[in-house]
Amino acid sequence: MIETVEALANADDILSTPGVDACYVGPADLSRSLGLPPGNNDDEPTFVDAMVAIADACKRNGVVAGCHTVAELTERRLEMGYQMITITSDLVALRRGLAGELDLLAGAGGAGDGSMY
Repeated sequence: MIETVEALANADDILSTPGVDACYVGPADLSRSLGLPPGNNDDEPTFVDAMVAIADACKRNGVVAGCHTVAELTERRLEMGYQMITITSDLVALRRGLAGELDLLAGAGGAGDGSMY
């Protein structure tokens, strides 16, 4: 994992270590280390530059670049060079699932077929 300013500065040394086949980036941890709020900070050049630098270092060293993101940012991460992408988190999945259920409930006027599944 390369998620700190220190690790970013040493990315080639880390990624050239024998046996390292993949690298994973969590955007919240990287953001915090960069002095940004946790999360995807794609509107912040410092964050974008760091994400690109990590993917580039992975490519230079023959290491698979991986990251955590949301579905809306998946194409951007692929364009950056990330190959292994987690497209949601438990919190995002639960929140979106609950929002969908509440939307169904509101649209059905509270009625349903009564089944749990």
